[in-house]
Amino acid sequence: TFRKKIFDKFELLSSCLAKEYLEFARQQSYVEANRRLSERSNQLQIEDLNLTKSDEDLKQFARHQSLKCLHIKSTSVEHIAHQACLKHAQSYQLDLPKRFNDDASYCLNRLVDQLWWSRSIRKLRNRKLSEIERDIGIVSKFKSAYSSKRSTQQRRVNKLKQRSFLENTHIQNHTGEKFSLAELSDKSTSNPEIRRAELMTRISGFEKVATVSEHSCYFHTLTTPSRMHRSLSKTNRRNPKFDGTTPREAQNYLRMVWARIRAALARSKISPYGFRISEPHHDGTPHWHFMLFIPKSKANEMNSIMRKYALAEDGDETGAKKFRFKAIEIDMDKGSAAGYIAKYISKSIDGKHIDEDLLGSPANEAAERIEAWSRDHSLRQFQQIGGAPVTVWREL
Repeated sequence: TFRKKIFDKFELLSSCLAKEYLEFARQQSYVEANRRLSERSNQLQIEDLNLTKSDEDLKQFARHQSLKCLHIKSTSVEHIAHQACLKHAQSYQLDLPKRFNDDASYCLNRLVDQLWWSRSIRKLRNRKLSEIERDIGIVSKFKSAYSSKRSTQQRRVNKLKQRSFLENTHIQNHTGEKFSLAELSDKSTSNPEIRRAELMTRISGFEKVATVSEHSCYFHTLTTPSRMHRSLSKTNRRNPKFDGTTPREAQNYLRMVWARIRAALARSKISPYGFRISEPHHDGTPHWHFMLFIPKSKANEMNSIMRKYALAEDGDETGAKKFRFKAIEIDMDKGSAAGYIAKYISKSIDGKHIDEDLLGSPANEAAERIEAWSRDHSLRQFQQIGGAPVTVWREL
């Protein structure tokens, strides 16, 4: 009765919850299995919000919350309404901008908006479900690499809905010209072809600058300590060191390491330029790749600084020196630096011009799962380092 009540309540994840329950029962005891199932129930139910409900149910929930905040706003003075509505939103563990704390008017205008609630709840739902699926162990190269089948399918459905909306919504400019939003979207970086072409153009531009300046080019890989990896790559068994770190927390760890590296480079008056790409290991744990250009005289010092901070935490654990940080010099006389990084960019966007990823999956399927992974956990995939802003290029 206890199990059935939870499985029926969270039907969307019932099969993977049952899988985890049986594993706990076999490996430990039914008491521990019941305890873990109860923990999952608490993760999937936040106050009166069931994260496994349908999109339509979540829209109705969002509407109810916006009306509740509207009632508070209309019956209280601003500063009291601000605190009450803010506390209400925080009770659902939503990601709230810092501005919500400081700007009462801005905060209230958002919290009485049904669309804001709907977007925020949907983002929370996608992230929480993906974290639980990864923690259970169904995100791996043995099951579904990078993101779960549910997540990938949900992303596919969402894209179809978005496309339908764009195609059926039209706008007209001051000269009387009329366009569908789909036409305009296809001319922006929302179009994977344009996004990939823009990134390759920017990298190619950096490479031309480096060639003229006689700078060196390095390809770096930066990854997280083993405690942040959920599954062992060879067996798919649960990593005994895994401490429950989520992909988003692992991404924040890498951001912190990179911030320290940047500060140390600035102190040494070293200014590399290039790109950073974030992509997942098979179990959804992020790692970063860098393509950095640097004056030859500064290259060794830059690599030493990066290695120092990459290994600052748990740097003496087995395999750390081999896997946590790698630096490969690219010989631009033998091949293009842009060509070297092209496969990483394509794999993270749409898989065009490559056949398979490193796990042997079709590149287009891998790209679809990687996109779902980045959207679910709200992770920035590409970042330019140094150089001019891209805004002018996009406007032109």
